Amino acid sequence: MSRDLHFARRIQERVLPKRGIVENLRIDYVYQASEMLSGDMFDVFYIDEANIGIYICDVAGHGIAASMMTMFIKQAMRSIKDEVLSPALALEELHKRFSTLELEADKYFTIFYGVYNKVTHRFTYSNAGHNCYPIKFNSEEIEPLKIKGYPITLLFEKVEYKEKEIKLNLGDKILLYTDGITEARDHNDKQFGIEGVLDTVQKNPDNILKEVEDKFIIHSWGEQDDDYALVLVEVVD
Repeated sequence: MSRDLHFARRIQERVLPKRGIVENLRIDYVYQASEMLSGDMFDVFYIDEANIGIYICDVAGHGIAASMMTMFIKQAMRSIKDEVLSPALALEELHKRFSTLELEADKYFTIFYGVYNKVTHRFTYSNAGHNCYPIKFNSEEIEPLKIKGYPITLLFEKVEYKEKEIKLNLGDKILLYTDGITEARDHNDKQFGIEGVLDTVQKNPDNILKEVEDKFIIHSWGEQDDDYALVLVEVVD
């Protein structure tokens, strides 16, 4: 069993997108499971010659069952992107496919999905219950990408999602993350929170992945109760 879990962990880590340049976007990340396997997942993929898809998701729970769900999400999103360009419609289709699994009501996940057009430099995004809203920032301003939407769950037979659109310029960055960061608690039971992430972005924007991870680890006294992922997307050209 131990060998199988180590093998499954290697597979889960190997299917993550590569760090580096994707067209005119630089991708970097931190990914850490609380146990052997993680219920967090993210991906960056080509949709067509002009569009790139980016998502981050968080499955309820962690361990083997949650990690298997991340594989379903990855496969489904890679399939849906060939059929649907709109992030909102893509999440609706993902909800439909999840419903066919006929799982228990306590099985659900959240996901934030955006599509970047390298020609128009527009970033269109939608959200299925991912309460850790991504943060767009540069040297001059910080803009949380807030948009509401229900999680992917069997509690709703049909769900419609909204979407928003922003312009990304050279030097703009988007930080995506999961609640393993925001829900980390100190000895007074105070959460690190989205406020902790925002405060770190404001004070240390140049090395943000390491800064957020270091500060959240200090906040939680090195204790990790949940999986976490941090993904940084930067426009470089």
